[in-house]
Amino acid sequence: MEVVDQKVRALADSAPNFGYLLAYEQLLVQCGAGAEAFVYADPNTAMIKCRQFGEVLAKRAFIQFGIPKMPGTQHIRVKILSDQGFTFRRSSGGTRPR
Repeated sequence: MEVVDQKVRALADSAPNFGYLLAYEQLLVQCGAGAEAFVYADPNTAMIKCRQFGEVLAKRAFIQFGIPKMPGTQHIRVKILSDQGFTFRRSSGGTRPR
């Protein structure tokens, strides 16, 4: 069991959109809640936090799904997850299915 820093626990308790992720990965809470906190005050920082969230999530997915040889770049990690069916295909735009 991973030891949870009290500051991270307090952050999780105050972040209903990301707090539940504490059970899986502390960094997801930190990045997600950080992005949410900065979205209006400093959008650039919020975008950086979103990118960090995505990177942590992809790395965690590699571990969770037991995919060997994690590549060093995010776009390759996402491609591998997609190619192996672990992500949903992006919408190509246009109309939504009814």
